[in-house]
Amino acid sequence: MRIQLIGLLFLSTIAAGCSSSDQKNSAKVYPFYFDFEQEINRLESENTQVRKYLKSDEDVDTLELSPDWKDELKLFVDADINSKAIEADYKIDSVWNGEQLKIILSTINEDLETKSVTHYFRDGKLELVEMEILRSDLLRTGEYKLNYVPNKGYSIKAQLEIPFLMIKVLSLKAEFVD
Repeated sequence: MRIQLIGLLFLSTIAAGCSSSDQKNSAKVYPFYFDFEQEINRLESENTQVRKYLKSDEDVDTLELSPDWKDELKLFVDADINSKAIEADYKIDSVWNGEQLKIILSTINEDLETKSVTHYFRDGKLELVEMEILRSDLLRTGEYKLNYVPNKGYSIKAQLEIPFLMIKVLSLKAEFVD
């Protein structure tokens, strides 16, 4: 079961990992935006390990490893919208509740896969990055919710649907190990 679960998660990651490269090849727009490429370099240089909890239906598997961080955080990098090339396709809103600042970038272009990216700040420090992605083609639809907590870990929840055949919900929670 463990191999099947890891295989499904791997396939869903690959399916979700396809994005347009022109989006990544332009100047950055938002100074507050979390830099996942810089984070990958930090995690690699510190040789950070991760403990993963993989869940599919009621089955849960746990594993600990030293990942290739470029592959491990590919979904986050691919969902990056901090680019001049697509700046006009997103609106920006902010909410301050007295303790926490939430900056929300949401698409106004239905053709884009990254639907929203939200940064949560407390006392000027980033607490959480949330990303919502919708990818579909003629054969399948995938909804992905990505959360990244700097210096702690991340989670990915994927709902994959192949019409008339299956709906599969997969989740991964990863904690950085000291």
